[in-house]
Amino acid sequence: MTPARTRRLVFALAHRPWLVIALLAAVALGTWAVGTRQQPHTVRVAFAEALDLVPGMDVRVRGQNVGRVNEVDLAHGRPVVELGIEDDAWPLPAGTRAVLRWGSTLGLGERRVDLLLGHRSGPSIPEGGVIGAQEAVVPTEFDQVFQTLDAPTRRNLQVLMAEADAALRGRADALGDGVETGSRAMGAAGGVLRDLGADTLALQALVREGDRLTHALGSRAGRIRNTLSVAALTFDTLARNASGVQRSIAVMPQTLRTSRAALRRLDPSLDRFARLARALAPAARRLPAVLRDVRGGVGELRATAPVGVGALRSVRRAAPRVEELLRRATPLARDLEPALAQALPVLACVRPYAPEAAGLLTNWSSYMANYDGSGHYARVAVTVGAANALVYPPSTTTAAFTRLTGLRYISLMPPGWMAGRREFTPDCGVGPEMADPSKDWQDRR
Repeated sequence: MTPARTRRLVFALAHRPWLVIALLAAVALGTWAVGTRQQPHTVRVAFAEALDLVPGMDVRVRGQNVGRVNEVDLAHGRPVVELGIEDDAWPLPAGTRAVLRWGSTLGLGERRVDLLLGHRSGPSIPEGGVIGAQEAVVPTEFDQVFQTLDAPTRRNLQVLMAEADAALRGRADALGDGVETGSRAMGAAGGVLRDLGADTLALQALVREGDRLTHALGSRAGRIRNTLSVAALTFDTLARNASGVQRSIAVMPQTLRTSRAALRRLDPSLDRFARLARALAPAARRLPAVLRDVRGGVGELRATAPVGVGALRSVRRAAPRVEELLRRATPLARDLEPALAQALPVLACVRPYAPEAAGLLTNWSSYMANYDGSGHYARVAVTVGAANALVYPPSTTTAAFTRLTGLRYISLMPPGWMAGRREFTPDCGVGPEMADPSKDWQDRR
């Protein structure tokens, strides 16, 4: 609009004041009509507080005016606000929340009521119904903030901020990483919640099973309490003996290595034990018949039991002298310990020859078992032939001798040699070379 036209409009209004008065009256009348009109539907809200809320203030849904505050009253000491709702927003679904807000950014004492609608698929609030205190939200007032931040609280807040500054100073990168990680964690949590929301049947099943589990745990509270008490005592004992547990863990590797070495040595013995068990199987099958024969011996033993009892009494009477003997022999045993320790490797090498030793004693006893009127006698079979008369030159080696005579060669018999089994013990110096005539030690002299 040009300045000339503006001047003409002002001049015309100045000469026609009734036109300005009529325009102002129309605006006032329209404002009064809008502010005083009655909405056809009502609902009541039980706010905890209704500070500065008066009739005529707006009621909004999603930023649109849908009604007015009709009345503010008290019921049992609590404010009850009656809201008028227009037809466009009625009916209100159950679960609708009423939030009391500032009417503008600066406030200036103006308020409004925002309605957050519930699910449309559910039931509706009836005419004149009540939105309960659980769904009525009031804002935090400035005086509440000021009352909260009193002098001691401000001092504590200053100390907290100073300590937070000291704790976070120079750790911006770590804090940023934590925030970034937290955002990813929140995203993952959001994904889980979305999945749970999408699969409501699974969520319902989870809630039902959780309820059953908690009910079962509640019914067994006494047992669970006892179990937890025992667990607490166990952990307390472990805590008090933490140093001993640490020492045990420290020596465990060496113990495991020793056990591995013992098992490695035990493995050949187990093989021999298996062979022994197979060898004893025929005797075990004949054991029932032997037990029948032993039954008669048991009867005779019952008759000789009194003699055994007398012998035990004699042993008991001799026990003090035996104890004195053992007491005096204890120092000797300590002196013998080093010698026995040195003899253990020798005994370990001799032990595999136990069957040969038993065979030798058996053969020797049977060798002299025959007897006649003059006493025991033994038969000796001397084999003499042309091969025995052969004379070999001194330069003949053991290998050549065995090839010429066809005899078997053994320098030092390993265990099992006489039974046709060769069980060499290289740790004891009895290896495969003992059966090799080309390695005879006498040929190297």
